[in-house]
Amino acid sequence: MKRLIPLLVIAALLAVTAAGGIWLGFSESGLAALARLAATASGGRLALEQPSGRLAGPLAIARVAWSEPGTEVVIEHLRIDWSPAALLEKRLAIAELTAARVAIVIATSDEASAPPAGLRLPLAVDVNRIAISRLDYDKVLSVGDLRGAFASDGASHRLSGVRGRIDKTEFAAEMTLGGEAPLPVQASATVSGQVDEQPVRLALTAGGPLDRLVVKATAEEGVRGDGQVTLTPFARHAFAEARLALTDVDPAAWVAGAPPARLTLHARIRPDGRQDGALGGDFSVSNGMAGPLDRQRLPLESLSGRFAQADDGIRLEGLAIRLPGQGRLNGSGGWRNGSLALELEASALDAAQLASVLRSTRLNGPISASIGGDRQELSVRLGDNRFTLAARVGHESGRVSLSHLELAAGEARLTAHGELDTAQEMTFSAEGELARFDPGRFARVPAAMLNGALSASGRLRPHPVVEAQFVLRDSRFAGQPLTGRGDLVIDWPRIPRADVHLAGGPNTLTARGAFGQPGDSLEVVIDAPALAPYGVDGSLTGRLRLAGTAAQPALAAELATPRLGLPGIGRIKEASLMADLGSLPDSPLRIAARVAVVDGVDRPGLVKGLDVQAEGTRRQHSLRVAGEIAGDNLLKLVIAGGVAEDARQLQWSGRLLEASLAAAERFRSFTLSEPAPITLGAAAWRAGPLLLAGDAWQLRLQAAAGGQRLQADVSGRGTRLGNIAGQLEATMRDAWTLNRQAPWQGSLRGEIPDLAWVAELLGESWKSGGRFDGELKLAGTPEHPLASGQFRGEDLALTLPEQGVRLSNGVLAARLDDNVLRVSQLAFDSPLQPAPRTLQREAGEGLAEKTARPGRLEIAGQMRVDRVSDGATLDLRLDRVGAYQLPGQWILVSGDGDISLLEDALRVRGRLAVDAAFWQMAPMGAPRLSDDVVVGTADGAPAPGAFRPRLDLDVETDLGRNFHFRGLGLEARLAGSIRLRAEGRDLPRASGRIRTQGGRYEAFGQQLEIERGILTFQGLLDNPAIDALAMRRGLPVEAGVQIGGTVQRPVVRLVSDPDVPDVEKLSWLVLGHGPEQGGAGAAGLLLSAAGSLFGNDSGGIVRQIKQGFGIDEFSVRQGEIGDSGGRQMTSRVVGGSFNTASGTGDQIVSVGRRLSRNVLLSYDQALGRAGSVVRLTVNLNRQVSLVARAGTDNALDMLYTITFGGPQPRERREGSPRSR
Repeated sequence: MKRLIPLLVIAALLAVTAAGGIWLGFSESGLAALARLAATASGGRLALEQPSGRLAGPLAIARVAWSEPGTEVVIEHLRIDWSPAALLEKRLAIAELTAARVAIVIATSDEASAPPAGLRLPLAVDVNRIAISRLDYDKVLSVGDLRGAFASDGASHRLSGVRGRIDKTEFAAEMTLGGEAPLPVQASATVSGQVDEQPVRLALTAGGPLDRLVVKATAEEGVRGDGQVTLTPFARHAFAEARLALTDVDPAAWVAGAPPARLTLHARIRPDGRQDGALGGDFSVSNGMAGPLDRQRLPLESLSGRFAQADDGIRLEGLAIRLPGQGRLNGSGGWRNGSLALELEASALDAAQLASVLRSTRLNGPISASIGGDRQELSVRLGDNRFTLAARVGHESGRVSLSHLELAAGEARLTAHGELDTAQEMTFSAEGELARFDPGRFARVPAAMLNGALSASGRLRPHPVVEAQFVLRDSRFAGQPLTGRGDLVIDWPRIPRADVHLAGGPNTLTARGAFGQPGDSLEVVIDAPALAPYGVDGSLTGRLRLAGTAAQPALAAELATPRLGLPGIGRIKEASLMADLGSLPDSPLRIAARVAVVDGVDRPGLVKGLDVQAEGTRRQHSLRVAGEIAGDNLLKLVIAGGVAEDARQLQWSGRLLEASLAAAERFRSFTLSEPAPITLGAAAWRAGPLLLAGDAWQLRLQAAAGGQRLQADVSGRGTRLGNIAGQLEATMRDAWTLNRQAPWQGSLRGEIPDLAWVAELLGESWKSGGRFDGELKLAGTPEHPLASGQFRGEDLALTLPEQGVRLSNGVLAARLDDNVLRVSQLAFDSPLQPAPRTLQREAGEGLAEKTARPGRLEIAGQMRVDRVSDGATLDLRLDRVGAYQLPGQWILVSGDGDISLLEDALRVRGRLAVDAAFWQMAPMGAPRLSDDVVVGTADGAPAPGAFRPRLDLDVETDLGRNFHFRGLGLEARLAGSIRLRAEGRDLPRASGRIRTQGGRYEAFGQQLEIERGILTFQGLLDNPAIDALAMRRGLPVEAGVQIGGTVQRPVVRLVSDPDVPDVEKLSWLVLGHGPEQGGAGAAGLLLSAAGSLFGNDSGGIVRQIKQGFGIDEFSVRQGEIGDSGGRQMTSRVVGGSFNTASGTGDQIVSVGRRLSRNVLLSYDQALGRAGSVVRLTVNLNRQVSLVARAGTDNALDMLYTITFGGPQPRERREGSPRSR
């Protein structure tokens, strides 16, 4: 029994322990007891609030907090679902671990610590799902919707499927961590989303030991660049080094209103080992699109410097700023006590590079700036040998003060000072004086000499109240005398007093009176007969009278001009306006406006006969508009409506009764199917639905704005349009002003079964076909729109019959993603016509292989459509594309190139090669105007050329080895290359050289051998330089033609070897022998008559005989049958022969056919008597030839030629024959 008692006690203890374990592990009260026990055991550092569930799972704790010096962790609404049974397998298995919020605060420390020796776990761990709604790390980072999973075999730990959100960006990550030293880490992550409404995507990788982890980042969208940071979490400094490199950064895409630029940024940051927590480094910024501000560019070329953290702030050293031109800013600065101070020295600062309207300068001097939270100051004192600029401006306690401003150039001077209180009413005052001031010295404006004074004061809130006076005396502007005075009081919406008078030369402007209350009247008189000195083409006269109030204004106006225009905008001719708009509902309303012609910048006669007529009353009136638009397109509009009587704001309501366009091309014509309602007001407007019907198409339009919202819808259908539907929603600042920074969205979808109508847009000669469907979506903001969509096309075809161009079987597959157009395929077949026979003979089997199958045109790639291309392009590939496919013009082209958008121009680059070509020019003969004839418009202005798009063109074309040309008397093979370049709207300019390869040139009725033919391009394509030499060989005197100058102004000279007078050169060239018995007089007559008799392109006698009988030589000469036709003794060339008989007869006709270059078979027939000879001539060299004759004279002759008394004959390889 005594032995049994201990056993019972042990059993009881075990039972109690088991019962306690069961109670602790499987009851909520046991979980609460464990929570209190854990809090007590931690010494108060751990707090577990409101535990529920059971320890064996699932369990939940409302709040878990761990707090100790330097570290604080809070977990809210923790929930764990785990499996205790897995512990028997040495594995911790957690099915789910979730928390509503995790907050971590860890104090920073400058002390180094040793990394852990190992992170090996005693058992495996599997957490299938981790979900944290919000994770806050101090005040540095806040992550939402954090998800992931964790797995470990004890020696290696892995986080997988990690996803989360930081503001508007999302990330996904994976990571592995080794448990043994040196604790290797491998991780990767992607970050994507929007920053300032711009799409951004980054790819990150991390690797290395835990105590020195290298993190790399690469930007894949939004920006281009990369960065790297080396993390050292256990060292004195959290990182060892960081660097950042960004390219093609456009500030306009990130900051509203910022000028476009192409910035490249580099920065390096390193800890300063001399001071705990201090940092240092360097930075640089370069701009690939530097330019003036008024041309929407950033006037900065580069910025560089160094920075270092000091005890009292940050020092900026070695600041170097390069501005366009020669401008430089150098200096230093610092950040102390929340204020940035800069001390810079300017050198060679060019104002024209900052704003192109300003004059060029080379300003030098100091610039000081202090920018703090409560106070800002700027002091500038710059000057060169012509200009000085001094200014001092500050801002403190809500008051902006311009204490001093002086701009001077010689005796010309402008001085001013003023203040602005930025408090509630924004009161201000300003005064300025002009003394012999010439703005033309400082800016590109007409020259002037201004003397006067200006003063203004008032407030800007709650509504503008301004009182201003000015006076101009003894002044000149644009070469005209200028005087004036003004006294103006504004208490908006009323103008209590206006008294302004300006006189510039013969032009005057006067405004007197008041406006804004019943009984007020403001009258403006304009008499401007000569506006040309001020950059305005034409004159203007008129009178305006404004009465009533801003809500109910009354206007009477008469304006007239014979011509009025602005350079770069356009002009109107024979225009007049008469208007009478009463302020009361039943007051008469009459408007009569007529414009004879409206000229656009690139298109004269854009609008003709424009007539606008309105009549009725303010309450009810009608408006009629008619005119010719862009040619013979007659536009008619009829509108009826009136101003609402009870409207608190001005509002017009009515209907569009008629709208039609009768165009020369049927597809452009349309009519309004039924009246459409229109409402126009200051707070809102609405138009539509408008139902328009055209040639087999109908279109429905509707738009409205109000309540800061704009909504527009469009839909259409028809055999030409197919089916289209679109909508747009946007935010407005008011009914008439788009909020360019607010989001908008829209879409447009189209299904077009037949694209035949596209040809009508390209031109009369084009034909097109195919099917197209696509969808376009619009997002982002008007300032920075984001477009996306997809486009598909099948059976696409383009044909230009007049060139024989055919592109068929076209396929289009493209996507638009966040303003990046990605064309995966745009391809056409190019069916080929049989090559001309001449080309087939010359090119042989190689050409047959090239034409056995259709050519191919392919376009693929990507490019941005919203701003300057960031390196993305559309790549073009041409494989035997038929550029011309006609019997007389046949060209095959291959090559590659690319297309991209560059600023506001289309950038085209390419290298092309002609596979084979035959080009036969049509006969000349069309009349041509002389160079001194100038074509102009009726009013004397030069007629503008056709519109040309802005291009950045650079295309090189190689003519290859099979380019055959026939025309203008030339038949030869061409070789060489031409490079075409163009910028802006300038005509393309060519550079390069084309050479002839062999061939013949027909001149003066003879087929001449081309020995040199070169066209050199160095300018416009239509006027290359010429260097050509064509000779008639195989004669004692070899004569020919040398052509120099340019195509438009060629210089033609006769040449010969040996050198003889021009009359003899022409005789040898045309007749094949010397002038002989005819003498110099007959040869002179031949010289003057040769151009009209033998050389014209309509068919000279000699050429017609040759072509008709298939011969190479034809001549009429004086002599004897059987003679050599050589030169007479009076020449410097002595001819002799050994012959057995002499011929008879005076006039001899000679015809011949060349068997080779040096062998001629000819037939001579005497005209005055019987006699004929068949002759075979073999030229052994320039001096010796053999002649065999049979007929009236039978002989074998050896002819030799001796030259004396002149220059030695030159070998052909040494140069061209001498010319005179």
